Amino acid sequence: MGFELAKAFITVRGDSSRLRGDFAVMRGMTHAHINALNGVIARGVGLFSLYRGAMLAVSGIDLAGEMEQIAFETMLGSTREATQLLKELYSFARTTPFRFEGVISGARILMATGTPIKELMSLMLDLGDVSAGSGKNFRELAVIFGQVRSKGRLMGDEIRQFTEANIPILQVLSRTLRKNERQILDLSEKGQVSFKQLETALRSMAKAGGIFSDLTERQSKSVLGLWSNLQDSVQFTMMTIFYLLQPLTKGFLEFALSMTDSIQSSVLEMKDKINDFGLDM
Repeated sequence: MGFELAKAFITVRGDSSRLRGDFAVMRGMTHAHINALNGVIARGVGLFSLYRGAMLAVSGIDLAGEMEQIAFETMLGSTREATQLLKELYSFARTTPFRFEGVISGARILMATGTPIKELMSLMLDLGDVSAGSGKNFRELAVIFGQVRSKGRLMGDEIRQFTEANIPILQVLSRTLRKNERQILDLSEKGQVSFKQLETALRSMAKAGGIFSDLTERQSKSVLGLWSNLQDSVQFTMMTIFYLLQPLTKGFLEFALSMTDSIQSSVLEMKDKINDFGLDM
């Protein structure tokens, strides 16, 4: 009996020693992995700080300019023509009460619905006067105009949209076509008012003697117009700085991507080691 108790004591003591050894190993591995995790977290925090700072800077620069350059290159099939058009659109925004983003959007809509590039800036000047005089958003006006061009004729729905936008299209058509408003509506219902007739009437409002003549220029000199021009000027300056720093910016973004890959690999490696230790137990 005494021999059996002694044997059991030795066995328990041996198991306890091995268990203490296992805990020591586990504690060592835990410390190692905690240190590794701290390193990963430190790199992650540093990366996040760099990323946040970069994004704050980029948000002020507005990356839309780069995307628009690519979009216009696609539409025009020429980098040179796209660059020249963007300069003209910026000049237009800089001297009108319209923001650069709205001008860009309106130009894309007009081009997509068939406006020839050689007519674009002249058309935008006239639509700008109509927009400034009626209070209709420039982009939304471009959409209505583009709808009529796409259909090839002026229908009742577009007449309603022009009227709701405070643009007296019926009165002007009545004068240019020498018919009364009821007759104009009848013709539109039959699809007999062409896009060209609508374009002539609409643009006549912006010509000398038209009800919206030179309103874009006059509004650009108001307080709100000057504020809009200042915002566009600052935005364009920041975009110019961005283009100059573009190689550096791309380098940083590539570095950030490689860092996130490294952090992900470290986390997965630590997870595998912890899982392996659990299986060994």
